[in-house]
Amino acid sequence: MKENLCKNQKGKRVLAGILSITLLFSSGHFPFSMQTEARSDHLGNTDTYWSSTWHYYCIDHSGIAANGHGADGDLYQAFAPSAGLSGAETALLFWAALSMEASFGNMPTINKCYQQINEKAAAHGLRILSPAVTQSDLGTLLHLSSTRKKYAWLDFAVAHGEEYLALAGLMGGGSGDGNSGSGTIGAGPAVLEGHTSSGNPYVIAPETLSISFDPGGKDRDFIRTVPLKFWNGSEYTSSIPTGWSYEKTDTMIRFHTTDPASSLRIMFDTVGTTYGAGAGSGYQSAEELYEDTLELWQCIQCSGTHKHVAGGNVPLEGHQRCIFLDIQEKMDLGQASYYAAVGGGGSGETEGSLDFQIYRHEEDWETNYNVQLYKYDYETGKPLEGSIFRLYERFDDQDQIQDEDGYGVICRGGDPYLSYHKDDTVSWDGFRFISSLHTGDDGKIRQTVNHGYHYEKTFCDGHPEPALAEIPEEETDENGKVSNQNEIDEAEEENERLQEDWQACIEACEDYADQYPGVHFHWINDGADASASGEVAFAQSGCQADAEETYEAFISLRYSYAFQEEQARDGYALHGKHQDDVPIEIIRTDSSEHGANAQFTGEYSGQITASLSSRIAKTEQAAVVKMEKQYYPVEEASTFQYQPQVIKWPEKVLEILQRNAAQENLATPSSAEKATPSSAEKATPSSAEKTTPSEAGRATPSEARRATRSVAGRAITVKSGDDLEDIGANGTGGTDLFEKAYEEALASESVGDIQPQGPSDQYSHCNNQDGEENAFRVYDHRTEGEIHINKRDMMLEQGEEDHPGFDSYGEVQADAVLEGAVYGLFAAEEIRHPDGKTGIVYEKGNLVAVASTDKYGDASFLVNTEAPGHVYDYEAGKIRKNENGFADRSPKNLYTKNETVDDYTGDRGQVRSYIDLESENGNCWIGRPLFLGDYFIKELTRSEGYELSVSNKNQGITNAGQTFGQEEQEKQGEGYGVVTRNLFYEVRPSEHPTGSYDDPDYNELFFMVQSEKTGEAGFDVLLGNLPVDTKVYRAEAGEKTVEAQVPYGDYQERPVMDADGNPVFVTVEPGEEGKYIRYKADGSIEVQEKSANLRIRDFKIVSEKEIDREQTEEVIKSAVSSMD
Repeated sequence: MKENLCKNQKGKRVLAGILSITLLFSSGHFPFSMQTEARSDHLGNTDTYWSSTWHYYCIDHSGIAANGHGADGDLYQAFAPSAGLSGAETALLFWAALSMEASFGNMPTINKCYQQINEKAAAHGLRILSPAVTQSDLGTLLHLSSTRKKYAWLDFAVAHGEEYLALAGLMGGGSGDGNSGSGTIGAGPAVLEGHTSSGNPYVIAPETLSISFDPGGKDRDFIRTVPLKFWNGSEYTSSIPTGWSYEKTDTMIRFHTTDPASSLRIMFDTVGTTYGAGAGSGYQSAEELYEDTLELWQCIQCSGTHKHVAGGNVPLEGHQRCIFLDIQEKMDLGQASYYAAVGGGGSGETEGSLDFQIYRHEEDWETNYNVQLYKYDYETGKPLEGSIFRLYERFDDQDQIQDEDGYGVICRGGDPYLSYHKDDTVSWDGFRFISSLHTGDDGKIRQTVNHGYHYEKTFCDGHPEPALAEIPEEETDENGKVSNQNEIDEAEEENERLQEDWQACIEACEDYADQYPGVHFHWINDGADASASGEVAFAQSGCQADAEETYEAFISLRYSYAFQEEQARDGYALHGKHQDDVPIEIIRTDSSEHGANAQFTGEYSGQITASLSSRIAKTEQAAVVKMEKQYYPVEEASTFQYQPQVIKWPEKVLEILQRNAAQENLATPSSAEKATPSSAEKATPSSAEKTTPSEAGRATPSEARRATRSVAGRAITVKSGDDLEDIGANGTGGTDLFEKAYEEALASESVGDIQPQGPSDQYSHCNNQDGEENAFRVYDHRTEGEIHINKRDMMLEQGEEDHPGFDSYGEVQADAVLEGAVYGLFAAEEIRHPDGKTGIVYEKGNLVAVASTDKYGDASFLVNTEAPGHVYDYEAGKIRKNENGFADRSPKNLYTKNETVDDYTGDRGQVRSYIDLESENGNCWIGRPLFLGDYFIKELTRSEGYELSVSNKNQGITNAGQTFGQEEQEKQGEGYGVVTRNLFYEVRPSEHPTGSYDDPDYNELFFMVQSEKTGEAGFDVLLGNLPVDTKVYRAEAGEKTVEAQVPYGDYQERPVMDADGNPVFVTVEPGEEGKYIRYKADGSIEVQEKSANLRIRDFKIVSEKEIDREQTEEVIKSAVSSMD
């Protein structure tokens, strides 16, 4: 019963009891839902289908999707959407789920987002997100174009996702009301953009001492609501330093000082305001938010209790997928702040300086692997709607994925690297199931499979030479003694420290680049006295070339794709079952961005076996499935050595070193070499530990960047926003300079242009070589009919009762013969082509085929032997055209010329073949297999010794009440019942069935009967060759009221209507607060037990009926005696 349901709980709780339930039988899901507390990231968690905690929504409707199975006890696990959905599918489901969950009204955060969007959409030129997607439609959204057409706003929302998310305050923070961002929805002030670290403040001009915001006043809300804090030497506080003051207007903040030489460092503290996420820590793209808030629940263990599948077991890929959108707590995004600085702090004429900066470059790439399939009828070439195909994928280039990052490398990801492959399952064995797809009215299906990669690496600024302090000229007193020696010594010591720090910084940077080649890029900008800009350093360091090479490698990765037909259109054989079916090729292709270059793998889809084992194996190894983002490499706890290095000292530095050495009688380095550190190895970082996914949890873009790394045996914890003042003041010198520059880079904006993306809309198949677009083309054969008859002597057949053991088959009396009787097969109804487009092939009453009996009286109708629009003229004794002219306007098919068609030349040889039936037989339908349909049989010419039998098989005795006219013949009949499909099973039966309908280990066989005009008398069905004690069930349709037990749970309420269709209202008892929902102290809804009439859908009801043995015997005897 629960097989067709995807349970979700919503609304009021109804206690279990005996309820009066109106059952409606349909193919939809029964919507359940549950009010649930918002939870943080669930990835890696598991839940049991239909358990008390289950609250996920089905996206694969039973009866529509091939993977529509779900039953009690199935074990599910939470994945990121990229584990089983394309980017387009994820976006579509996000917006559908947002509207659906908002319509339930029990998730405050989602309600707020949805409401904000719809309230502000019109003002920003956007469409209202309405109507909300229903839970039933969510289950067919990915499978039926007709469902998507009901929600015209969905495609628009996907195309304008970031604009909508900004209205809800989810993109780049902001209030979303247009008061900030200089017109950009949800962004912070444009003037402060990028200044989100203390090391990169907005520099306020000392001439104006002011920050000018948007002149139109769009930033007034930011100016008014974000408080300022000021650096006091150790931290930022709300107290402004002595001598400073400021004032605010709607467009400006102006500072005032009593000491022009003093400096001021300012932080715009966005914590607790609506602008925090926009300061650099919010979601940078809609895709990032979709991936972080939408949960995809997939089955990882079948319960074995599926009642509609023999044996009860369903392959993992055959189970429904479910989703849940959780934006709760996601709006409280980790916040960064903006920084500004004013003033210098002195002329700087006697002070030296050492500038050094590390930059970070990151970008996210997505590749599109597009495939499409066109499905046609083999006979007519018309497109076929309603077929279900499974798409499978294999990763052929998985050996290109490396565990360690480097030059041009596609890195799997994980500690200690910043770059990572974004797929939850990066590699797997063989083929994996991707999606279940339905052909539309045009016979086409299209699917995009996305793969993602995050590229993130660092590079230095080229190590500009230090600006040395000017050494004062000697001044002497009246005694000739140098009076300013202290100032001279201080300047020389400062210069010595600067050159030592510069050297140490170079060593640290170079050593880090050596330890992680192709991850951090070190270079020397000879002669430079200032840091190279980020763009220059990106190019000169080699990082840009590496990004280009890595992107090329990523978009070149090849995957193979295979289609298998899961369910054919009604009236057609499953592809691969007909002997003339052309097998479906498997192709290997690179991404659309790289050209969608495809080739034949030498395999066909009928040869593959797919599973999800690799995906499950990975989730068992780690509770968090989504790749956690590490922010910089963490050194292994092992020693490594500094190596002597030859460098050229700047002349100015060398001159100072030599002079200082002469004064202090110290050794002087040569102009060509630098000294090797006295200690040949670094200290082992015993106190430093790596940050692991299990310890840190799943990092999100909105969290403050925090990690621990070991340098020279010291563990340093860096947090975004920590002030990095007074470089070198603590005596750690250039090594400390490198560390802090590195961590500043991790907290700063990415630098450098991103790679230009290739086209995303190219389809992979035949590289445009076959002239029919890049598409798989599959041609199916209709199910072919056969009718077999046997002519017998009536008197001899009746004699079988008096002479046990006598068989009248092939027996005749005297000189009579059974051979040579000619029978005609006539259409009892219009025979329409099953492609749904060709229309009527044979009109009602048309002669379809002719067959003659052999000496045993056997005859068979296997193919059409007559052209459409023909009848048999008994008076003339010949076949002629019907007078209505249908013979001349009947449809055609493809069998009008001798032709072979190669739809895919890549495999060189698999072709469709046609012969010219029009020329050979006089009509293209003659010689084609018999159509499925209703027919009757008449004898056209008799065999020697027997009278002509022209009555149809619907008569009890075929030659009783004979008539040549079909209309008169039909009036005599009292209706009929026909077995339209004999016993069949949907899956392989189990070996040890119990026969119990409630036991999953039973063999369920099906047969179909079509009846007409049988009235209350009904009809009899004879079943033969079945085991003893076989039980027969009939699946009932319609509507009935029954008493039924219902389980505990929350049910979606449906209004009860009276006979006129008006809702029935319940009168609330005096004093009962039932008009509004009441809540308990713990926040749960207060409920009370009541009897109720509920209308429940989708409960399958079957009835078992004992066989009436006496009636069965009578029917059998009647059937035998009625034979001709």
